[in-house]
Amino acid sequence: MIALSDVTRKCGRFVASAAQACWNRMPRQKRRWLLSGIVERVANRTADADLPSIFFPPDIRWYTTRFQRDHQMARALSELGCPVFFNEPTPHFSVPGLLSAKSKESCEDITQSLHLIRCPRFVYGDVIELVQPDVVIMVWPRHGALVPSGNNTFVVYDMCDDHALAGRRANDEFVRTHQKWIAAADVMVVTADRLLEAVRPQRPDAILLPNAVRPEDWELAGPPPSPKHLRRARQAPVVVGYYGAIGRWFNWDMWESAAKARPDWAFVLIGHHYDVQGARHLERAKVLPNVHFLGGKPYEQLKNYLWHFDVATIPFVLNAITQACSPVKLFEYMAAGKPIVTTRMQEVMKYKSVILADDNPDFVKKLEMALLLRDDGVYRSTLRAEAQANTWRSRAKALFEAIGAAREQGGGVPRRMTKSD
Repeated sequence: MIALSDVTRKCGRFVASAAQACWNRMPRQKRRWLLSGIVERVANRTADADLPSIFFPPDIRWYTTRFQRDHQMARALSELGCPVFFNEPTPHFSVPGLLSAKSKESCEDITQSLHLIRCPRFVYGDVIELVQPDVVIMVWPRHGALVPSGNNTFVVYDMCDDHALAGRRANDEFVRTHQKWIAAADVMVVTADRLLEAVRPQRPDAILLPNAVRPEDWELAGPPPSPKHLRRARQAPVVVGYYGAIGRWFNWDMWESAAKARPDWAFVLIGHHYDVQGARHLERAKVLPNVHFLGGKPYEQLKNYLWHFDVATIPFVLNAITQACSPVKLFEYMAAGKPIVTTRMQEVMKYKSVILADDNPDFVKKLEMALLLRDDGVYRSTLRAEAQANTWRSRAKALFEAIGAAREQGGGVPRRMTKSD
């Protein structure tokens, strides 16, 4: 029997393919006319800007429970004064519907310097060509196809994860494009030491910018009420929590073992499954009475849940993905002042506030150790200090300076136009 979700995905791919084919066949002048509203609104928002305009390709929506590095970096760069445009992919539509690209909803001002552009992914290359922003920040190799070859836009390649995360999408073409942009990007950025080691032979100038936190987002004037979905779990004497994506990197055996070893504690999961393995983990969670899966929560609400955690965790298996992972939640846990227990991932071992667990029994022992540190003044000072040393503002400033240096060194000409293949 064919699942409805499979039919929906197939219909979506068909509509997307048909819409893109229609767009590509459309005369260039008509495409320019349809996009004139977006182009005009971008021009109005960059007309008086002294700092470079920065575009983030369409990859994820702004209003989402997955508020991650792209969102944080966009916001931090805009707070430095750069006009930043976060491109939010819209659903695919028919050719007559392209006229909606001229609607006011195609550009939304989040702040004076941070703006959303809404259009389908296949239109974005035309938007870049017409707008000619100063900088595009690409995260995945596929984003490179959106940068017109003859455009003077500078490119930042921000490699956030090991590409094993892409699974079957990381085919030969993916790898070739990745290698191309390691060489062609004006600024090469990575988030972890292992990623730095991988790109350094080609890019000795690559810079390491791990993930970070905006500490003020995690400040609370006082104890918040227990969120409705957390109340049953909060009845337990101890709440052990995790939030984020749940995928094949999540050490379910460790989590399940701890839940069985401490049946009087509550083990809380917040987030969504990332892959089939993550979905299986959540199915297994249903049979454990003290494991509570609460689904995804908006970023601005997470601090209310995190406040009620006694211990915050990152129980990941050790593999290529996690050893090259700089978890955003790590720094958010720090800013919230929560004891942190993780497995021995390379990036988390850099921080004194992290309590490391080696195996299933040790995970339970380290959770108990973390409980003793909840009100320890020295430990809490370490958490605060490490959060303040790893802010998105400092990361954005370092990236802004690297962009400025690249533009000055290139004399306004992008690297891809001067460097031979």
